[in-house]
Amino acid sequence: MATTQLRSAPSSIRLVEIVTDAASVAAFLRGHLRHFRECGYDVYVISSPHPCLAEIAADCGVTTIPLSISREISPLKDLYSLVMLCLLLRRIRPHLVAAGTPKGSLLGMLAAWAVGTPVRVYKLVGLRLETCTGFKRWLLSWTERITSACAQRVISISPSLSAAYLSAGYCSPEKLDDRILSSHGVDGSVYRPRRSSPEVAALRTQLGIAENDLVIGFVGRLTRDKGLGDLLTAFRRVQPQQPAARLLLVGEFEAGDPVASTVRQELEADPRVILTGSVSDTSPYYNLMDVFAFPSYREGLPNAPLEAACTEIPVVGFAATGTVDAVVDGETGWLVPVGDAAALAERLLHSLNDPVERAAQGAAGRQRALCRFSPTGVHTQFERLYRALLAERGLVQSSHKPIARVA
Repeated sequence: MATTQLRSAPSSIRLVEIVTDAASVAAFLRGHLRHFRECGYDVYVISSPHPCLAEIAADCGVTTIPLSISREISPLKDLYSLVMLCLLLRRIRPHLVAAGTPKGSLLGMLAAWAVGTPVRVYKLVGLRLETCTGFKRWLLSWTERITSACAQRVISISPSLSAAYLSAGYCSPEKLDDRILSSHGVDGSVYRPRRSSPEVAALRTQLGIAENDLVIGFVGRLTRDKGLGDLLTAFRRVQPQQPAARLLLVGEFEAGDPVASTVRQELEADPRVILTGSVSDTSPYYNLMDVFAFPSYREGLPNAPLEAACTEIPVVGFAATGTVDAVVDGETGWLVPVGDAAALAERLLHSLNDPVERAAQGAAGRQRALCRFSPTGVHTQFERLYRALLAERGLVQSSHKPIARVA
């Protein structure tokens, strides 16, 4: 395993963030990492190998360490990753380990517990098992119990996710904290209305979207759990009644939770469907949309609906865990029962046919996103919680200045 050279032990608090996928670090955690670095923490990021890790290290002033962590269940690979994590944590000797994403959290909390890390935080960003059945659901249920048992605090990023977690009995109410909404917030200066900008106009031309087209958009992983099959069914219902409708899908198909082959074939064959594949910057694509569709079956607190809201795009989605906290039904968009493609189509059509309502819901969505989900507010809340946990174990003084003490 190739690793970044570890720095000598500093006098500041050492924080290790463990994430399964480096792309998630690049997309969502840059501001989080910068904030903690600026607060005086010595920050390490352990994640699966990716070219972006070196750039993240330089950009955020942190140490990045590549370690293969499989997203899917793989006993031998998982055991290897766990052993290597233990060795890495013994070398770093962190004061606090925080882990998000299912596999990274399980292995990270186990390793941190095994080496005696003083503060262990599980960032609960979703429940993958909600859409699983049989043995896989049973196995994932037990991984949640183990992860929460090894953690000293479970941070849930939405009230509905907290309710689902406590209802299943995965941890006690005393261990769970749901005061922090979102894992990183949404940047209103990046996701903003700019429909008349030259960049957006050029993108519209590039994708072949006519001026009078009405665009239903989606941004995210093109997987079964994201409800792509239901979205296609809903779009088929919308088309006859609104011939100007187009479906814009920003993201790439994934093998881990694949959509049905027939669904993918229909999406790829339909000239009214635009598939962009993976893009590095999704912000201009929202400005091509008239309404944002989000038929996901389960979430923690989804980023895409908040990004759409910041761009003043109303959201129509399933009333799933997490999504119900991102969309205010009737105010910033509409929510329909999970799996009800007919109701999804009805609300999408309603939004496309009512530009006045779209504008009102879009404006309300941006105002709410800016007020409740600012990145600065989210980062500050995380830092306050981390410092409180460190203070409980005597690792920071009452003045909140880091103590040069190694666990």
